[in-house]
Order: sequence, then C-alpha cells, then structure tokens
Amino acid sequence: MLNSNQVQNEDPERDPLALSDAALRLAGHDVTDEHVRQLGREVAAGALSAGEAIARVRPASLK
Repeated sequence: MLNSNQVQNEDPERDPLALSDAALRLAGHDVTDEHVRQLGREVAAGALSAGEAIARVRPASLK
C-alpha cells in the first residue's frame, strides 16, 4: 500500500527509472528492492533530494 507522499508511475511508457534501469543493467546490476525503487521515483519527481534518499537507504542496508 502506498502512503500519500509516495510517487506512483502512472504511465509505464514514461517510467522515470527507465534510463537508470537500462544503465545499471548494462553494467551488470539490477535494483530490485521496492523501497529503493520508490525512493528513486521520488527523487526523479523532485519530491526528495538525492542526498535524503541516500540517507534513507544507508540505515536500511546496514540492518
């Protein structure tokens, strides 16, 4: 369930993560964690800074 401040991708043809997904796949990587992908959508939409997204990912990855 999405909370009210989460950004949804309403048009799969214009996925804000499509370019970054393609670049990561070419480098042999793939981001599958939905929390991290949601943060990426929020950064792409301008709702969250990249620094804030990184700060939110770091504590979660250290658990």
